[in-house]
Amino acid sequence: IADWREPSVYPFGQAMVEEVLPAIEARYRASALRADRVVGGLSRGAGWAFHLGLHDWTLFSAFGAHSLPVFFEDAPLVDGWLDAIPAAEFPRIYLDHPDIEQDLILNSIYFFKDQLDKRDLPYTLTHAPGRHDEDYWSAHMEEYLRFYVAGWGENQ
Repeated sequence: IADWREPSVYPFGQAMVEEVLPAIEARYRASALRADRVVGGLSRGAGWAFHLGLHDWTLFSAFGAHSLPVFFEDAPLVDGWLDAIPAAEFPRIYLDHPDIEQDLILNSIYFFKDQLDKRDLPYTLTHAPGRHDEDYWSAHMEEYLRFYVAGWGENQ
């Protein structure tokens, strides 16, 4: 996603929840169970995955935010979002970034990490050599996919 507008002026997240997910579940053999739903994104898409994963936590059992820039208007909401999620239903979270990363993104990632640590909530955070680009994310795609599908089918 290459759009930098905030969720209040660009309703991408709302469209995902109200239109895209129902359309996918109506058209394809896709599970509508929270345990089988995850969301993830790269760079600005990571901001949307973060937003959806916390704002709409009842829909997603996990989210991955790879090179996460937190939306400015989401930052003050994080405390309330985290406190609203029951411990037993807390989503799995995967965060990562390349060693050479933009300061704004590093600040976002570590702001969120601090909020999780303050509550002793689980997450995965990794970093590896690379830059904020497709080469970095492509090199780690298998890790991302393995994280997303971990546990799928266990409740069937």
